[in-house]
Amino acid sequence: MTKLTVLDTTIAYYSRNENDYICLTDMARYRDAERTNYIIQNWMRNRSTIEFLGLWEQLNNPDFKGIEFDAFRNQAGLNSFTLTPKLWIEKTAAVGLISKAGRYGGTYAHKDIAFEFASWLSVEFKLYLIKEFQRLKETEAAQLGWDIKRNLVKINYRIHTDAVKRHLIPAAVTEAQAAFVYASEADLLNMALFGITTAEWRRTNPDKDGNLRDYADVAQLVCLSNLENLNALFIKEGLPQSERLIRLNVIAIHQMTLLSVDPVVKKLEREEGDKRPLSGSPHKEKPAITIRPLDLAEMAVSAEILRESFGTVAAEFGLTPQNAPTNPAFSRKENLEADDADGCRCYGLFIGDDQVGFMELRPKDATCHELRKLGVRPSFRHAGYGRRLLDYAKEQVAKSGGRAIVIGIIEENLVLKDWYMANGFVHTGTKIFPHLPFTVGYMEFQV
Repeated sequence: MTKLTVLDTTIAYYSRNENDYICLTDMARYRDAERTNYIIQNWMRNRSTIEFLGLWEQLNNPDFKGIEFDAFRNQAGLNSFTLTPKLWIEKTAAVGLISKAGRYGGTYAHKDIAFEFASWLSVEFKLYLIKEFQRLKETEAAQLGWDIKRNLVKINYRIHTDAVKRHLIPAAVTEAQAAFVYASEADLLNMALFGITTAEWRRTNPDKDGNLRDYADVAQLVCLSNLENLNALFIKEGLPQSERLIRLNVIAIHQMTLLSVDPVVKKLEREEGDKRPLSGSPHKEKPAITIRPLDLAEMAVSAEILRESFGTVAAEFGLTPQNAPTNPAFSRKENLEADDADGCRCYGLFIGDDQVGFMELRPKDATCHELRKLGVRPSFRHAGYGRRLLDYAKEQVAKSGGRAIVIGIIEENLVLKDWYMANGFVHTGTKIFPHLPFTVGYMEFQV
């Protein structure tokens, strides 16, 4: 059980199934330390609260009982209407609220609901709660440190060994034979990248624990991750091991040449180069992760990030400067400077001093903002940075008094569409433009 402190109020929260739940009972003490149950029940009497809870469950809980919800909604606002968290959970099969007994007992709510409750308590309290919660989550993310990079390699290793199992190991082999093939393929990658096998490394480094990959630097781990995916593809294509070694070595030389001078990689190496889980070396503090408004001098780097980020999507859907000239994959700093002049607010996500993410917010009217061009460098994907940018956008819109965020995406990009839906957006429609080679999908988030 983790604690956070907001305006001198200590609040518990915990994670369950990768979702964060915050204690409403502790939050209610900010208003009245002696009557926390009354505070929560008074909040739940409001019709707007019932509608919010019901909508959240409909979006996140397939087992939610809509008929029972309608009964509560029809009664909400009446003088005789009362509702407790326990009754709400029992009648509707809700998952957004949890009643816990015992030492850390009380009413807990999913962070989306907890932030709504905080708004009802006090706007000031909500803003401080969000800020403190984000600080703690950033601290948790920072503690992952080197393990993030090692886990990336381990995940790709599973893809790699699956390809080995399916295409290189004959039927009915012994465990020893299988282990030999796996070890052979691992050393193939070691030879392509490091020029040495695991056994050779151990003979020349008898005083070191672990294996040679535990002592790889950031650039080598990124390259190794790419080589494992490529080797799995080469295996499926039926290429012999000798030919794969030559191809992978050429690719490794090319990638290491680029990665060795990449400023972001060099920065990470300076900050984390001696963080090895088995070496016993001291851990250095990770560079801070920040999101801030950008000035015009930073538009060139931002355009480069967009070209990298959206370039993979452009390749997947066949976009070119001719058939989709305004797509972010073809951004130039002049385009972003024009967006800034048109009223867009540009933001960058930084790791230390290096920018790795970008997005724009464009006010459409007093209550609605358009989210545009949210992208993260491909080498930094799947680490939660896109989610950080999205949450920051929600916070900025809320601070400005906005009520909704809208976006336009490639409708056929189901991965991106699912990602936005998982982050609270609702699909609102589509539109076909004759000059575009894809359907535009529209989504909305209610702040």
